[in-house]
Amino acid sequence: MKKIFLIICALQSGMLCAQQLYFLRATVDENYEFYKLPPVQIIAYMPEQDTVLQVYKDYTIPLHLAYRQPSKIDYYPKLGTFCITILYFKCFLFNVNRTDTLIEIAPPCPSNYKVSTLRVINNYWAYRCTDIKASDEDYAVFRGMDSSFNNQFDLEASAFKDLHLTGASDAQDVVLKPNDKNIYLPIVADSAKRPIFSVELPPQYWVDKKTSRILFVNDDLQTLLSLWDSIPSKEKDYGRFCGALYNKQKNTWRDLELKGNSPSLMAYGHWLAGVVQDQTDWDSKYFIGNKVSPGRSERDSVAAEYNFDSWATSLYYRPGILYLFNTDTEKYIEWHTGGQGDSEILLVQDETVYYRVFDKIYKAAIVAGERLGQPELLVKDSQVVPYIHWAFTSPVSAPVRKAIPFDRRHELLYTHVYQSNNIDRRDYQVQIGKIFDRSATLPLGYTAAEENEWVNSWEIGAYSSLDIARGIVEKIQQAAAGEKVGSLALRKKVACVGAINIDRIAYPVAVYSERDTVANLRKVQVSSVDELRTLPNRLHLRYDDSFAQYIVLAFYEEGSAEPSLMLQVEKAAERYKRSTLEEWLKFLNIVQAPEAGGR
Repeated sequence: MKKIFLIICALQSGMLCAQQLYFLRATVDENYEFYKLPPVQIIAYMPEQDTVLQVYKDYTIPLHLAYRQPSKIDYYPKLGTFCITILYFKCFLFNVNRTDTLIEIAPPCPSNYKVSTLRVINNYWAYRCTDIKASDEDYAVFRGMDSSFNNQFDLEASAFKDLHLTGASDAQDVVLKPNDKNIYLPIVADSAKRPIFSVELPPQYWVDKKTSRILFVNDDLQTLLSLWDSIPSKEKDYGRFCGALYNKQKNTWRDLELKGNSPSLMAYGHWLAGVVQDQTDWDSKYFIGNKVSPGRSERDSVAAEYNFDSWATSLYYRPGILYLFNTDTEKYIEWHTGGQGDSEILLVQDETVYYRVFDKIYKAAIVAGERLGQPELLVKDSQVVPYIHWAFTSPVSAPVRKAIPFDRRHELLYTHVYQSNNIDRRDYQVQIGKIFDRSATLPLGYTAAEENEWVNSWEIGAYSSLDIARGIVEKIQQAAAGEKVGSLALRKKVACVGAINIDRIAYPVAVYSERDTVANLRKVQVSSVDELRTLPNRLHLRYDDSFAQYIVLAFYEEGSAEPSLMLQVEKAAERYKRSTLEEWLKFLNIVQAPEAGGR
């Protein structure tokens, strides 16, 4: 089952909001090659801009450098953290208040053991190391880490009695025994040693024989344990799910029956947010196996190899019904999404619900805790929105960036250099013309307070600056597709500037690197610009044309998550109603121009 996510920040007139709305774009599907999956990104929602959705942070390269795709993604509101698990390998985490930092965790396990997903217990992280041989003997060891991930410690299996669970994607299998109030966690092989869960069952939920159940939710407010589910009784009906719901504040239990026999839900405070969903069955007499979630024609209008129907058809039927249940007031709210099965709730916060209907995201107020107000369409985008499954809000301490694969400081550097190296101003070139010292450099003269020290740590090369830039461009041009570009001699943090002519158009350029030598670039060659957005191409080359004055091409060495060479080019072609991005990708022989007489 896949999940794909994106992050959005709401700005008004370029000013920061106290809280900004975010979505996470990512993918979960082990049945697809990583290069066929959409990217893993934080994307800014900019309603005042021409481009409403703009990439803010791209996690694709660090996640896919190992050529492995995420196997699981969980959000833990208690810690404000997303956990992206690479199966049996490592985990990547980011906090909603520090989205610039992607923390890579490779939980240490004994030799020949594999690590399970990170879980939350109280206020720390816990995980299980499992023996690959999976013998009948106890085959697991348990470890914990504090929120800084610096301090690690051994755990007893009994610590998992306080397991924090947020919903269906984070559910835990459990076992009930005959005439027993306890819930047992089957996390060790020996049934006699299985830890007892912290919540005890009242007599009405005891069983008369050993039974497996699922814990969907366990947080500070409530616990939800599965009781039974049923198949549809007729073709136009839905299956049913019934759970035992424990209100911890009131110390009360009740049955909770929901439409759909395979609930997909998430706990947001007292609100349980879900989508009606039936698990498909091979036997068509149960009216599920031959049903297709509505809205297929609309979904088919968007060409995508990896989409909702590629996994849902064989797993689930979704009629396009969303619901909210308040575990405190016991109010139930349900609404239909206009016959679109690919829909889900993204976030419930401050009596507002955010939800997705295929390629559209809406928000609506929860009025008096009993009904939804008039929904407001936030965005419609058929390329990005269908792959959104999560949302959250966060205070931010810096402006949202343009759609660039770099951080804020690089944007400041590029913009400052452009101001003195453009068609109308050639300040650096005038100064370079007066210098003959081979080792001389020019200071940037950046005076703004933001990132002042870092930006001014860069300099402008004063000798043969344009010749060096031209030489680098020529080596990229001449390299064959898939082959390594020849070694490039540079100077660390010394930008080379000048102007390069293409078809009688002068393009002011600047070349940047934080290395003295770049020797491990691989030439990418494609037939269209769009192909550069796909893996594995974007592991080697990224571009950004969202700036008004220039484009940036970023080249990555093999195995590097950060660009090794950046090429900035003024958008001179736009003055002639042409695309600088397209002109330069063709000039570099990255996008192949059609052959004469070809189709």
